[in-house]
Amino acid sequence: AISKTNKISPEFFAVWMKRFAFFPAVVSKSDMKSMETVWQNAKEMGIIKKYPAASSVVWEHAIRE
Repeated sequence: AISKTNKISPEFFAVWMKRFAFFPAVVSKSDMKSMETVWQNAKEMGIIKKYPAASSVVWEHAIRE
């Protein structure tokens, strides 16, 4: 549906998920605060109804700063 609506090849999404969606990265407290700030702003704008604590969506074995 997304690819048709936005005229993006379905193959693009397959490549994106395989090559770019997951990567090792260091996650800092500042990163998690930034995630929550974006989500809070999205909530205030009515884009989302609620959001989780960032710490609950970051992989438990992620490299921490």
